[in-house]
Amino acid sequence: MPLSFPRRWLAALAIALPCLAAIATPAQAQRRDGRVGYRGAAEIWQVEENGRFHRCFALFPGPGGGARIFFTRDREYLITTPDVPPQRGLLTMAINTPRGIIGLDARRVGPANAPQRVLAPLTGMQASQMLDIRRDFTFTVDTRSFRYPLGNATMADIFESLESCTNSGSGWHR
Repeated sequence: MPLSFPRRWLAALAIALPCLAAIATPAQAQRRDGRVGYRGAAEIWQVEENGRFHRCFALFPGPGGGARIFFTRDREYLITTPDVPPQRGLLTMAINTPRGIIGLDARRVGPANAPQRVLAPLTGMQASQMLDIRRDFTFTVDTRSFRYPLGNATMADIFESLESCTNSGSGWHR
């Protein structure tokens, strides 16, 4: 027995809505962060993008999202900090270490209509210079100073955790 018009319409709608929902979803990168542990006062996080491992980061919690040191599957080190008031000229970052100050050129990242973060890449040599940091991770971005306690870990311990996390996420073994 044929379905009445309203029932045919409802049956078609029941089939079409899930298809439309799948098609109408905007194309965007799917990112998933998961905390994998702690090292001292730093939280160690693993990030997947589009279902694939991309990087690990050490989060030093604090206002504005805290500071983060990243180690990517491409073996790159990056550091991000909370936003700072705009200044004229280049945006700079200076990290205090026992072996001297590391000077970095930085840039703002993130959407223009929201608080942005400050990002600076670290060379392997600069990352090695940071390994001697103990007790507090201190740096300035332009004229704003930041201080994050390391807890019962050294920066070398935190970098070791970052590299282990990235090696594990990438399927690499030491």
